[in-house]
This record gives sequence, C-alpha cells and structure tokens, in this order.
Amino acid sequence: MDLSKSVQEAIDSSIRDWLQSHWPLGWIVTNLWLSLLLILILIVLFWGLLGALGRGVQQGWIWVLRSPLKLLGLMQSGGILSKMRLPSREQQIETVIQQLTDNQQQQAQLLTQLAALMAQRKI
Repeated sequence: MDLSKSVQEAIDSSIRDWLQSHWPLGWIVTNLWLSLLLILILIVLFWGLLGALGRGVQQGWIWVLRSPLKLLGLMQSGGILSKMRLPSREQQIETVIQQLTDNQQQQAQLLTQLAALMAQRKI
C-alpha cells in the first residue's frame, strides 16, 4: 500500500510541477468551460479575420483586373486621347468661322437694342 501511495504522490508531484511550469495549460485544464468558450470566441474571430482578408484580396484582384479596362475607357471617351489630338487645319478654320458668325449675330442684336434705346430717347 505504501508503494502505490508513493507512486501516486510521485505522479501527482510531477504533474503539479509540470502544470506550474506551464501555467496557461494548467489554467485551461482547471477551467475547462471558460477555456472552451475562449477557444470558441477565438475561432469565430479568426474565421472573421480570414473572411475579411479573403474579401480584401478579392477586391484587390478585381481592382487590378479592371483598372486597365477603366484606363482604356477613359482614354477613348475623350479624356486623355482627345486632349492629345491636335485639331486639324479644317477644324481650326471651322472654329474660327463659327466664332465670327456668333460675333456677327451678337453685334446685330446689340445694334438692334441700341436702335430701340435711341428711338425711345427721342420720344
């Protein structure tokens, strides 16, 4: 009986020493329900972190793959390419003619207004 008691004490003391040197594992063993709850919370948080990282990587790849297409669309829609193109001589001539026509029409309107004001002044 003494032999089994001394063997039991040796095992207990070695387990106690091990748990004292590895106290976090000892806490987990002594507080099983709290440790399971803590592990469950950590798993949920880690799962959410992995999901967020996955969505971030997915959005990053989508942005990387779409950016050349968006750049081409911007260039074709008159953004960069139209600014890079110089107007031809015919286009410049048409622009000058249009401006002169607009100025002539505005001058005629101003002369009409001036004539109306002068006619009112004489009355």
